[in-house]
Amino acid sequence: MNRILLIAINIITGIVAITMSVVSYAMSGIGEGSTNNIAYLGWILVWAMGLALQFKQRTRIVGLFITFAPIAFFSYVFIVASMM
Repeated sequence: MNRILLIAINIITGIVAITMSVVSYAMSGIGEGSTNNIAYLGWILVWAMGLALQFKQRTRIVGLFITFAPIAFFSYVFIVASMM
């Protein structure tokens, strides 16, 4: 895979994963008597693990799939929420 394309993919997925994780964490405590759910911030760690796996040639493909996991999760959540 082209090195510039790989860097661009990582930057875009990183910005989206971090932004959506922070927004989800902030929005999870809006209801009365509810507290913020820290589990949403775990998606940042999943993205970082995928990024770390991409540094080795042997684990680059697995790292790419793991890097897209937060994007897939938040896309699924938004699609389900829009159908309600």
